[in-house]
Amino acid sequence: VGFSLMAKKAVRLVAIWTSRSGSGEKQTREVSATRETGGSPLAAYFVRVGDAPPGRLYRMASWVRSYPQYPLLAILFLTTLAIRLFAIRDLSLPLWGDSLHHTWLSRLIAERGQVPDSYYPYFPLDSLNYHYGFHVIVAFFSWATGLPVPTSLLILGQVLNAVSVLTVYLLSHRLTHSHTAALLSGLIVGLVSSMPAYYVNWGRYTQMTGQVILPVAAFLAMEAVEKRSGAYATLAAVAAAGLFLTHYRVILFYVAFLAVYFAWRLATNRSPKDNSLPAPSRDAPLGRLIHPPENKTQEPP
Repeated sequence: VGFSLMAKKAVRLVAIWTSRSGSGEKQTREVSATRETGGSPLAAYFVRVGDAPPGRLYRMASWVRSYPQYPLLAILFLTTLAIRLFAIRDLSLPLWGDSLHHTWLSRLIAERGQVPDSYYPYFPLDSLNYHYGFHVIVAFFSWATGLPVPTSLLILGQVLNAVSVLTVYLLSHRLTHSHTAALLSGLIVGLVSSMPAYYVNWGRYTQMTGQVILPVAAFLAMEAVEKRSGAYATLAAVAAAGLFLTHYRVILFYVAFLAVYFAWRLATNRSPKDNSLPAPSRDAPLGRLIHPPENKTQEPP
């Protein structure tokens, strides 16, 4: 959801310059390029780009110049993803004790084909009250790819770890209205900070997944409040429900964010359509704490 919201404008802009060429001419170039490269689709793509009309190349370059943040974000995400996957190149099983439990529960879901109501036959517990959102994703990924559950957990965990760059970018841009600040936030999360990269050693996959969802849930909640949109409210409810099923502690972070957010709006007397975050005014309750009243003394006559 978060990635689609960020990429919506980029996809529309790309569709503009890709849809202006004729379909017959496009098919001719594709057949010719495929023959020239011996049937390799990837090599044929680069041949078609090199033989593209000057107008299309100009529109592509113009789009990159007009919206450089999206190519930079894509480079940042792909670099982070490559580093995350490189870190697990020699691992056959997930690390640390938490990973053992996550692998075991994911395997139980994959074997039963549903969320189980007990831990049998692996453990004598009659009820399952653990957050299972991440484990369901791992079980589905294992079923869709045919990979063993431990391998699926390793790969999917690192992919979600890299996706945190995109979701942090989304919320940071929403709060600051600055692509530069959002890119710097993504850079810190993806390539500078030891967290969440260290989660692969720690085995905290469920908390990491919750923290990937958290910026999206916060973004949707802000949009629902400020735009008074039923669609955003529905998406915010779905994101909050997914967050609750993924990690119980992270839902507390979400509640804390909403508490601060609504307190800020109340303190600054923001209208629903005003999405800026200025400093509190002197007339607002919080503003009286930040800007105490000045002591005015009358001059003697």
